[in-house]
Amino acid sequence: MDPRNRSQDVVRCELCEENVVQMHCDTCLVKLCKTCVGDHISSEECEDPKVVRFQSRKSVPVYPMCALHDNKRCEMHCQQCTVPICFICATSEKHAGHRFKNIVDIFDEKKREFEKKIKDLQENIRVKHAVQASKMEKRIADLEKEFTTLLDTVSKHGEELKRKIDQIVMEVQSEIESIRKNHVELLTATRTEVQQNLTEIDREVSSLQETLDSNDINKVFHFTPNKKIYKNLSDDPVLTMPVFSTKRIDFVQLREMFGTLSNIVTKPTAIAKVRLMETPVIVHRIATGYSQLYGVAFLDRIGIWATGDAQQIKLFDVNDKSIKKSIDTKLSGDQLISLTTQGHLLYAERDDKTIYIVKREQSEELISLQGWEVVGFCVTSADDLLVVMTSDDKRETRVVRYHGRVEKEIIQFESKRKPFYSVGPNQTLICENRNFDICVADRDACAVVVVSQDTKLRFRYKGNPPSLRLNEFRPKGITTDILCNILVSDMYNACVHVVDQSGKFLTFIDCPRVEPWGLCVGLDNYLYVADTASSDVIKILFLQ
Repeated sequence: MDPRNRSQDVVRCELCEENVVQMHCDTCLVKLCKTCVGDHISSEECEDPKVVRFQSRKSVPVYPMCALHDNKRCEMHCQQCTVPICFICATSEKHAGHRFKNIVDIFDEKKREFEKKIKDLQENIRVKHAVQASKMEKRIADLEKEFTTLLDTVSKHGEELKRKIDQIVMEVQSEIESIRKNHVELLTATRTEVQQNLTEIDREVSSLQETLDSNDINKVFHFTPNKKIYKNLSDDPVLTMPVFSTKRIDFVQLREMFGTLSNIVTKPTAIAKVRLMETPVIVHRIATGYSQLYGVAFLDRIGIWATGDAQQIKLFDVNDKSIKKSIDTKLSGDQLISLTTQGHLLYAERDDKTIYIVKREQSEELISLQGWEVVGFCVTSADDLLVVMTSDDKRETRVVRYHGRVEKEIIQFESKRKPFYSVGPNQTLICENRNFDICVADRDACAVVVVSQDTKLRFRYKGNPPSLRLNEFRPKGITTDILCNILVSDMYNACVHVVDQSGKFLTFIDCPRVEPWGLCVGLDNYLYVADTASSDVIKILFLQ
């Protein structure tokens, strides 16, 4: 059955309305059976009947009827008026001097245009849409996996928190049980003593009674009383019942303590508006006063910490470039800095064993290592601390996750105990991406090593394209931006590499006459670069 008629069981002749259609008049578009063909041709209703097999219908062009002359078909096209016309219209004064074209030629041209459009739609536009649809399907599937992983992470964190609460409950119950045992032991000892005294008293009464009943003068005269039982009764033990003082649990504080999601832009329109600039712009420089500048860490929208070759870590205003405060660390070597989610400054001396935290302008030890030395660290969005450390014998490098002072996780080996990180004398700076990847600038390996949250190797970036740079890629500082791009300072090539979260090279941010070391992207989405050559912090606009 013709697909154009598959919605009908049988197509009937439009004249007799009984027989099955076999023929078709392409002039007046009437469906006919063979019996009715002669009647249709001989009738005056169709001026120029063109009867074909029904399967071949519309193979002959159907000319439009003229709007001005009844029963006349338009076989020409006026080029000036751009309208179909019949023979009578062509000879009228309205179209005098106009150029005409066979309407079938126009018809064929239009059909060729449609064929081109169909070909373009099928071979180009539809293919691109199909590829994009497939890509979106994959992204949706990947997104579902990532969110499943994220939900599992939150669930596991909740289970861990429950275990810790259960542990706290058990510890408090154990303390209560210990106090209970002490109290019971004390009362039991007192009861035993009293019972012993009762036995002695009963024995003394019996002896006295026996002596009393005796007529033996000598026995009465020589009776010796038990002085011990005549003592005053000892006081009851004083017991203090423990009181469990509960603290009010504030839901908001508990929610913040549980963990926070990183501030990722989720609206497609917002993401679309933020992109890398083709030519980043240096906004201004902040003079730090150091002879050599090492690192930077962003505090808030106006404050940035900087550290260099002095014992003081300084806080600067990023707008008016003034110094706001300084912290005396009493450390003389290369200093590493980071900030907690509450804004507390953390610092350590490279190759030392202690990380300090500054609270109320006072420094105190946060973590002290045994057998390992600090070579880099950062604070995560969950306020965990990721510490890159090397062993004292310089044979191993690892990343350890701490929550407060408690060690939670060690990230050191791939499969078959192949180490993630190299061992060398240089800083190994670290940051967490907004997708929770752990990004390490492994300078001695000449690579950026990116490990997923579940400690699987994502990729190693070794500089791209190396042919465009003069010197070997030796990553120093590392940070990430709002798009989950990874930014890495390349001191010896005076630039910053920008790599997406999958390891694809995107662009260079060239920094002429600059030796970039530490990096950070602030809450204002500007890039701040520690220029060790000039000891200035350089503020760069790189997103738009």
